[in-house]
Amino acid sequence: MRGNGPPTRRRLFLPTTGTISLIALYCDRRAKVDTTATAALNAGRREVHNAEHLGFMYSRAFADPDGNGFGTMWMDPAAVAVEIGLRFT
Repeated sequence: MRGNGPPTRRRLFLPTTGTISLIALYCDRRAKVDTTATAALNAGRREVHNAEHLGFMYSRAFADPDGNGFGTMWMDPAAVAVEIGLRFT
């Protein structure tokens, strides 16, 4: 490949044989994580893993037909603050 820099040695691949991108989508409410993921699954997307609930964080993931990954997640700001020792006034 020619351009302004040295030629790349990276291999090109089809989206179905590898992940092109992983995109994180932050939701302001936990319920929005489920709403977003359910809408994606109803539109033909594939669930990547089951819902993950860590107490202070909740997430789900799905992939589009090209293999791009999307992770919807919500974090409880108050619980995170307690975890890292901060206090809100």
